[in-house]
Amino acid sequence: MTTLHFKIVLRKDYLKKSGRYPVCLRITSGRIPKLFPLTIDCLDTDFDPVKQIIKRTDPDNFRKNALILKAKTKAGDIAFNYILNDKNLPLDEFTRAYTNDNYGSVSFYEYIEYLIVKRDSELSADTLDHYRKQLSKLKRFRPALTFSEVNETFILDYKDYMIRNLKNTPITWNKGLEFIKRICNQAYKEGKLKEHPFKNLVINRLKGNLGHLTVNELISLDKIYQDKTLAANLQNVLRYFLFACYTAMRYRDVYDLRFINLKYQAETAFLEFVQHKTNKHTITPLIDQAKELIPPQEFEQQRMFKVKTNQDTNRKLKDIMDTAKISKRITFHSARHTCSNALYMLGIDSDIRCQIIGDTKEVVMKHYTDEDMSVTLKALDKYSEAMKVKKEDQAGIRFSSQ
Repeated sequence: MTTLHFKIVLRKDYLKKSGRYPVCLRITSGRIPKLFPLTIDCLDTDFDPVKQIIKRTDPDNFRKNALILKAKTKAGDIAFNYILNDKNLPLDEFTRAYTNDNYGSVSFYEYIEYLIVKRDSELSADTLDHYRKQLSKLKRFRPALTFSEVNETFILDYKDYMIRNLKNTPITWNKGLEFIKRICNQAYKEGKLKEHPFKNLVINRLKGNLGHLTVNELISLDKIYQDKTLAANLQNVLRYFLFACYTAMRYRDVYDLRFINLKYQAETAFLEFVQHKTNKHTITPLIDQAKELIPPQEFEQQRMFKVKTNQDTNRKLKDIMDTAKISKRITFHSARHTCSNALYMLGIDSDIRCQIIGDTKEVVMKHYTDEDMSVTLKALDKYSEAMKVKKEDQAGIRFSSQ
C-alpha cells in the first residue's frame, strides 16, 4: 500500500516582492512530492518549520494557522478514510479528493451546490437554473439534509409531498425524482453514499402530452403562411416555428441563430452552431422548405429571426392553431416532435433520424463518410419531397395521419 506523508512548508523557490514565501501543503507519495498552495504567505523568520505554524511575530498568525490546521486536517482525513477502507491512495487520487471543495461535508444540499459550481461551464444556463429550482424545492420540503438521510423512505416521502402538498403533475414530480437520482448517481460513484437509495426504486420517464403536426397539418400552416392572411406578429411567429419543424431545432437555438451560422457546401445549405442545451457543435442540413423561410440578410451578425419569448411564442401559436382549425396542444417544442415523427413515418432509420434531429459535430466528423452524408441528405430530401407531393395533390407518398 502506498504510504502518504504530508507537511507544511514554505516554497523557497518562489520569493514574492513583499519578501514573503508562499505557504504550501507538501504531499509525498511513493517518494513523489507535490505542493498544494494554501493562499497565504509569510516571512522566513515568521515560520516555525518544526511545529509547522506561523509565529506570533506575524500579525495575521491566527488566521493563517487556522488555514494550516484546516489543510492538515483535511489531508489527514483523506488518508485515514482510505486506510480505513483498505484502499490504496496514489497521488492523483489524493489530489482529486483534496481539491474537491465538498470533501468531508455530510450535507446533501452542499454537495448539490458544489456540483452546480463545478459544472457551470459544462451545462447550459437552463439546466443550471433547473438544478437550482429543484434544490430550492427540496429545501422547502426538508430545510437540511445529510447523505445518511437520503434513503428510500425519504424519496417516497418527497414524492408524496410533491403529489399531495404541491399538487405536481406526474411529469413534474417525476422530474423531481430524476433530479435526485442524477445527484445520487454521482454521490454513489464518489463514495458519499454507501448504498444507492434508488436501488429498489424504478422511475419510468413519462412522456409529455405535447402534440405534433402531421404533414397535412404542416401543409395547411404553410399555406396560411404563404397566403399572408395572419396579423404581422402571428406571421412572424409562424415563420420561425415552421423553420423549426423542418430543422428540429430547439427554441433557444432558433432564438440565437444568426446569418453567420448559415453555410454552403456546393449546392447544400446547412447551419453550423453550438447547441444551447448541450453546448455541442452541431451541423444541420436545410431542406428547401426551410431555406424558403430564411429572411433577407442585412449583415453577418444579424439574428436570422425576430424570435419572441417562449411564453409569448406559445400564446401566439395557440391563436395560429385556432385559425388553422388544429385542435391539438401545440407549443414551440412540438416542432421538434413534428420533424422527428415525420422522419419516422417516412421510414427513416433511427440513427439517421438522430443525426438529423441534432447530433453533435464531433459525432458527425467521426462517423460521417461521404456516403453517410449522402444518406442523410437523401433522408431529408425524402421529407422535403413528401411535403411537395402532398402540397400539390395530396397523393403520391403514403403518409400516415397519426
